Amino acid sequence: MVSFGDKMKIKVDRVLNNPRIRSTATLTPKTRTEGSYGGYEAPSEASGTSSTIYVIPNDFVGINFLVRAVGSFSAGSVRLITKGSVSINKEDSIEWQGTTYDVEEVRPIIVTDVVVAKAISLSENKT
Repeated sequence: MVSFGDKMKIKVDRVLNNPRIRSTATLTPKTRTEGSYGGYEAPSEASGTSSTIYVIPNDFVGINFLVRAVGSFSAGSVRLITKGSVSINKEDSIEWQGTTYDVEEVRPIIVTDVVVAKAISLSENKT
């Protein structure tokens, strides 16, 4: 038997797979390391292999209820929704509509113990 959360995940994935609705973004994982020699060297940041993910702005009418379920974000200038299966964390960066953003916050949207989607709050990359 399929749970309500599984049904919601299928609906959200259907929206994110629709090329007329979705937008694409480039996700670049980053790994930050502390300086060697007891921290005397400068910390470094290495970029991993970029991948394309599907996103929609969180104010998209069809899934506005998901954002209400997550609550308001305290930081970030751009808010996107992506699939629940996307692996993303706060060290990553996202290029969307020609601008590179830092990931400020990632919140899973969970319905009956199923990660339906992830709400991502972004801020402009200062580097």
